[in-house]
Amino acid sequence: MKMKEFAYLQKWDLKKIEAQKKNTLIATYGTEREFYIEDQTREWFEQLHTTCELSRNNMELYFYPQGPVISYGCSIENCLTVGILEGSEINNSTLDNIYSIFDQSGNEIGVNDVPVVFSYEVFVQEDEGTITKEAEELEITEESEGAEEANKTEGSAENARIPVSIPGFRAILTLSGVLLSARIRSRS
Repeated sequence: MKMKEFAYLQKWDLKKIEAQKKNTLIATYGTEREFYIEDQTREWFEQLHTTCELSRNNMELYFYPQGPVISYGCSIENCLTVGILEGSEINNSTLDNIYSIFDQSGNEIGVNDVPVVFSYEVFVQEDEGTITKEAEELEITEESEGAEEANKTEGSAENARIPVSIPGFRAILTLSGVLLSARIRSRS
């Protein structure tokens, strides 16, 4: 990874972590679980992930801009988390409806009282387009370098070097930042 790309990702991840520190708990539903055996924890996360997948279509109604939800997924704290856009008007009826989606999906796979934590979140804001500009420059640089490399080796299948991009790499880095911030938050 090039230093410029690494610096871009660091800036972006730090902004996400800072934004997450501002999260405010709204409500918790379901029954919290604790596991002390790694296999049980892994199985539980698979069940939570499946619950999220089964809930996807029914959650569309509640996603921003139609609804207040800006994110949801599995947490390292053995529960599902639902991010509500900060400043959104949210009532118990809406929270109950959203929870029932996850609870019904959990029941389909044998999980009762799915633990769900609702909290306010903010969209990560970019400082005057700096990150966007850096990302565009980075993409242009990588594309031109890739084209030059492909042109140099064109005609020789043995020496051809095609630039490889790893889909989801930035998502993995972002997720690692989220997990790190959640771990730091749980220690305080």
